[in-house]
Amino acid sequence: MSGKTIWSDRTMEPKRQFRWLLSFGNASAGIPDYLCKKASKPGFTIKETEHAFLNHTFYYPGRVQWNQVDVTIVDVLEPDATLQLYSMLAKMGYQTPDNITNALSEDQLTTLSKFLASAEALGQVTITQIDSLGRQREIWTLHNPWILDVKFGALDYSQDATVDITIKFRYDWATEESKGPDGQTLEANWPTSL
Repeated sequence: MSGKTIWSDRTMEPKRQFRWLLSFGNASAGIPDYLCKKASKPGFTIKETEHAFLNHTFYYPGRVQWNQVDVTIVDVLEPDATLQLYSMLAKMGYQTPDNITNALSEDQLTTLSKFLASAEALGQVTITQIDSLGRQREIWTLHNPWILDVKFGALDYSQDATVDITIKFRYDWATEESKGPDGQTLEANWPTSL
């Protein structure tokens, strides 16, 4: 053991919760990075499979499932994040059934699709952690993301806080890219063959 700890080594800097940016992909023009207030980082769960043999149970790792990412943004008047998110419904393929004629007409039969939801409406979502000098240090990319859930906030006459919008993203998988202090990409130890 080297004897260095985070408290005594001045060159060791911890990642800080308040140093990050989130890009909304295609929606970044309508939902700028600075509206983001809180975000969870990607994570995964490995499902398990059990096998019973005589008086014993053995467990094996199963499939990897990526957990949803939760984001909280501040709703402002300009640019209107509520309008941007509501407009994404149409880009995802959703049509309002204004009346029975519209609901049954051929031009209103568009339904939600993964392609429209991830490629057209949202695009590539990234979460970037930065260091004290503003350099990118960790970049998470959500692959094939789409919006699973939106809550447009709550109103309360007894409060003077901002209205927050919470968004849940679902995606197929995430990749992580770490960068050193000089900007070079640090390589993960992925096996080249099994």
